[in-house]
Amino acid sequence: MISAGRKPRRRVADLMIAAIAVAEDLPLFTTNPDDFKGLDDLLTVVPVTRPKAPHEG
Repeated sequence: MISAGRKPRRRVADLMIAAIAVAEDLPLFTTNPDDFKGLDDLLTVVPVTRPKAPHEG
């Protein structure tokens, strides 16, 4: 985890999210698809773009 440049707690949270998507047979929609690399055989990762906040104009 750390060798991949990720904080262990954040990686654990990502893996828990992925596990729920797999268990429920749902695609995982995310603005950070790289967070789920290596899990392609287990779930469908759908990249989405983050909408701009009103103050970002």
